[in-house]
Amino acid sequence: MTDSFVVNWLARPKLRRATGYVLAVGSVALAFAAARTLLIFHLPLAILAFSFCAISVTFWFGGIGPGIFSLVLAMLIRTFFFQPEVDWLSRITYDFVYVLFSVFMLQATRAKNQLESRVAKRTAALTKANEDLRQEISERKHAEEALQENVAALKNAFEEIQTLKDQLYKENVALREEIDINRMFEEIVGSSPGLANGTLASSQGGAHRVDGSGHRRNGHRRAHS
Repeated sequence: MTDSFVVNWLARPKLRRATGYVLAVGSVALAFAAARTLLIFHLPLAILAFSFCAISVTFWFGGIGPGIFSLVLAMLIRTFFFQPEVDWLSRITYDFVYVLFSVFMLQATRAKNQLESRVAKRTAALTKANEDLRQEISERKHAEEALQENVAALKNAFEEIQTLKDQLYKENVALREEIDINRMFEEIVGSSPGLANGTLASSQGGAHRVDGSGHRRNGHRRAHS
């Protein structure tokens, strides 16, 4: 919840500016109250320390505009509420010290803003690089998954090819055995089993024809007698 509040506050420059001026008024008012309290102990110069604290806090956290505003408020409060009887030369000296301190805080605030800007740019660059790296990792992961799927498909295809190869080898072996058997039968019988089966069938048919003609001749002889 705190992080979201800080992000929303940084994303709204008008809100940041208004908060800076509120911080300027509050810090200077707190310094005035503390210095007035120390007047009881006869410490009139405590306003300087508290004013410097208020100005530095406002410059650092509120920005340049609110810091300058806190400087003006602190100078007015010191001039009209603390040691109003001091001559103008002393007042100018005090004001010069205030301005000098504010110039130092202005330079420090600018350096801080530049550093924050550089950090923000580098953070954005690192975030983009991180996102690109995550996307590249995701793409490589998908590519590896696709490669594994292709490897699995090739492995299955290789197994199918090996199975077909084994089947063809077995059929080739059976065919060679059949050829060898036919060759041996031809060497023993003098013809192949196919021709031998055809000759046997034709001889059996001739025998049937001979038997049929013999029966017919015997029948004719019986009829003439």
